[in-house]
Amino acid sequence: MNTEVLLQQLFPHQLDYQIEGYVIKGSAQTDAGQVRILGTVNAAPINQHIAMELAGEILQLVQQKQQTPVVFIVDTQGQDLSRADELLCLNRTFAHLASCVDLLRRSGHANLAIIFGQAVSGGFLSYGLMANEVYALSDSQVKVMDLNAMARVTKIP
Repeated sequence: MNTEVLLQQLFPHQLDYQIEGYVIKGSAQTDAGQVRILGTVNAAPINQHIAMELAGEILQLVQQKQQTPVVFIVDTQGQDLSRADELLCLNRTFAHLASCVDLLRRSGHANLAIIFGQAVSGGFLSYGLMANEVYALSDSQVKVMDLNAMARVTKIP
């Protein structure tokens, strides 16, 4: 199912979002009130830029001190497998993102993650799995590590 159709079904009252590259940001009105939408789409290969963008959005939300609930949209093939991303400390940016989600939770923001497509490895762990509750569509795939990544790490085809 495509992202737009799914979001319309989840948030039929009022929905405003933008997708830039692999990142989705926006807001929606629910019966319980306003929620913030944040996450990744289109099987995003999460790199340090995406991780820092998500972290920055979370920190801005916490700074507003309004305890707005957050719905994390998860569709990621995991971390970007480039050597450049590894050398630029992708593990540290993932840790920073996870710390920001933890701060969001400790600051009183209700939050949940919805897995639309894939939820793989560090890309999922760094924000989706950190949510208070995690839900997945029936055709979603949650994986520990992509087979290509396993082959590169183990050097086994």
